[in-house]
Amino acid sequence: MNADAVAFNIQRWWDVANPYHIGDFVYFEALFGGFRGDPNCLITDVRAVGSTLVQIVLAEPNSALPGMLALPAFGIASPAAIQAGTIGSHPVGSGPFSFVERVPADRIRLAANATYWGGAPHLASLVFQVISDPTARFAALKSGAVQSAEGYAPGSATDPDLHPMSRPSVNTGYLGINRSHGPLGNPLVQQAVAHAINRPAFIASHYGAGTVVARQFLPDVVWGYDPGLGDYSYDPALAKTLLVQAGFPDGFTTTLTYANVPRPYLPDPGGTASSVQADLEAVGIHAQLVLELWADYLPNIGAGNVDLFLLGWVADYPHPANFFAPVFCGSRANGFGPLDDLLCSEMGAAMADPDLNSQLTRYRWAAGRVHSTLPVLPLVHTTTSSLTARWDVKGLVASPLGTEAYHDVYIGGAEAPITPATGGTLVYTDPAGSPTTVAVPSAAVAEPVTLRLATVDSAQVSPGLGASGHAFDLTALQEGVPLEHLVFAQPVALTVSYSDADVARLKEKTLVLYTWDGTAWVDAATTCSPALPYVVDEPANQITVQICHLSHYALFGEKLPTLYLPLIVRAGL
Repeated sequence: MNADAVAFNIQRWWDVANPYHIGDFVYFEALFGGFRGDPNCLITDVRAVGSTLVQIVLAEPNSALPGMLALPAFGIASPAAIQAGTIGSHPVGSGPFSFVERVPADRIRLAANATYWGGAPHLASLVFQVISDPTARFAALKSGAVQSAEGYAPGSATDPDLHPMSRPSVNTGYLGINRSHGPLGNPLVQQAVAHAINRPAFIASHYGAGTVVARQFLPDVVWGYDPGLGDYSYDPALAKTLLVQAGFPDGFTTTLTYANVPRPYLPDPGGTASSVQADLEAVGIHAQLVLELWADYLPNIGAGNVDLFLLGWVADYPHPANFFAPVFCGSRANGFGPLDDLLCSEMGAAMADPDLNSQLTRYRWAAGRVHSTLPVLPLVHTTTSSLTARWDVKGLVASPLGTEAYHDVYIGGAEAPITPATGGTLVYTDPAGSPTTVAVPSAAVAEPVTLRLATVDSAQVSPGLGASGHAFDLTALQEGVPLEHLVFAQPVALTVSYSDADVARLKEKTLVLYTWDGTAWVDAATTCSPALPYVVDEPANQITVQICHLSHYALFGEKLPTLYLPLIVRAGL
C-alpha cells in the first residue's frame, strides 16, 4: 500500500482508456462529473509523488474531496491482483482483515491482518454468514451462533441477550415549495404551510421505528448542522393567522404532487401525501393531490411545473456540500422557484475554502438560509436499516452508510452458571490478555443463576482520578430473565488483573475498585458490611476485593502529577 497503488486505482477509475477500466464506476462518474476528457470532470491529472504522496490535480477547488474519497466505493485494491484478474475471486486490500474464502450464498471468511498499519484487530477471524430467512437469522443471533445481524430482532429492545442499534440517518424527506407559483411565493404563506403540518402524527402513521422529525435540512450527524437553529412548531392557529396577514383569510387552492414510488425517506407516498393534504386543508389551504409516474415526476419538478411536492435526498457521502449543492443548486433547484443565487454563491465559496472552521460557518449559514427562506419544509430523517448485536459485542458502532468498521470490535463479556451447592467462577480475559475473575463461594446464592460480566467502553471518572480501562457491569439472570437485585449471602472475591500500560499515568499504589451507588463512585469494598480488606499484589498487577452485590464497577487510581520542565536556552547556541 503506497502512493503508486493509490494512483493506480484512481487512474483506473478515471481514465476510460486505462486497460483496467473494467466496470461501470457509477459513483466515480456521478461525484467527479465524468471521466478523463469529459468537460465537467473534476480531476485533470493524478500522479504519485514519492512513495507516500499522491497528487490529484483538480479543474477547480473542491474542499469536499477528502469526504468523497472516503466512500467505500473508492477503497484501494491491490494493483497486482487487479492486473492478474483475480480481484473478483480473491480480493486484496490494505485493511485490518485479509480475505480467506467465499462460498457463494453461504459465507465470506476473513482473517486478522497481522501487518495492518493500525495494529492487528482484536478478532482473529470475521465471517459474514448468509442467513436469508429472518426467523432463522435472529434465532442464530439469540443462540450465539452469530454475534450481530442486520435488522431488529423481534423483542430485542427488552431482551438481555441482545443490543439493538439504529444507524444514524443521512437522508431528509421534505415538502418542496415552488415559490414562483402564486400565493406560495409569499413568505407568510410559506410559514403558514410550515406551521400547518403535524409531522409527529404522520410519522406515527406512515413511518417505521427510528424515524425522527427533521428540524432542519441537514441530519444532526452531518457536520454543518446548526444546533442553535429553531424549528417550525405544529400550530394550526398560527398558520391561519399568517394566512390572514398574507391576504388569504379564506385560504387558497393549490396542488400537492407525489409519485407512488417508495423511497427511504418516503415509504408510504400516498398515505403521507393524504396526511399532508389533510393538515393543509385544516388551515384553509386546499391542496389537490396529483399522482405522477416516476419517469415524469423529477423532470416536472426540475422544470418548475408543480406547486407543492414530496421528495427527499439520500447522501452519497455525509458532507453538507452533498446536501445543499445538489438539491438547491442542481438540476432540481427550479422546483423551488427562482434560484437562490446568494445560497449557491456561498456554497461555491465553501467548496473553494481550504479552512475547515470557515467552511463550518458557511454551512451553518446555509442551514439557516434554507430554514428562513423555506424552499422546503424538512419533514423526516429516516433510519434506512438497523443492526442488532449480542450483549457481549463491544466496539461495534452502527455506520450511517451501513459499512461497519470491525477493527476495534471485540467480545467484551463472559458468563458462568452459579449454584447454591458449589458456587462457581466467572473469568473474562480482555483483548490485552488481562483476566478479571469473579469467584463465588457455595451458599452465596439461594437459587441457580447465570452470572454475567459485560465490559463497558468507558466510565465517568471522579475528579482527581484516572481510569485504568477496566470498567464492567456485573449482572445475573435466572432462566433468561435479568434479576434486578441480587445480594450475595457470602462475600464474593473479585480480582482484576491489569497491565503496566493500564496504569502508566496513574499512581499504582492508589488503585481502588469503585462501584456506582446511583449518584457517585464509592469504594467497592463498602458493598459488604463490614467492609473487607483489599488484597493488592503490585508485582503481579492484581487487585482483589470482596463484594456483596451486583453493580457497575471500575478500577480507578490517582493521576500522576504533570511536570513542566523549564527550557533553558544559552546565548550563542
